[in-house]
Amino acid sequence: MIERVDGQHVRVSGEMTIAHARELSTALDAYLGAPELVVDLGAVSEVDSSGLAVMLGWMRNARAGTCRLRFTSIPQGLNTLASLYGVTDLLVH
Repeated sequence: MIERVDGQHVRVSGEMTIAHARELSTALDAYLGAPELVVDLGAVSEVDSSGLAVMLGWMRNARAGTCRLRFTSIPQGLNTLASLYGVTDLLVH
């Protein structure tokens, strides 16, 4: 689930797994109109590699709309997957 915290911050909660990937992949689009968006992942309870794919898709969509996207409180599981796939630098800037 994605909820707006304020104008430039959203919070993702629950699972970022294959069961929710399709829903999550487009759920952030509604918030990409801001010049910058901070996505707090601290309330994510479970992740798998599809969660990482969702994040990369969010980044692609944000760039297409000229929105700067930043992630905070990235769960250790997502950090581990990002490191395994060699994309850590893409998620943290």
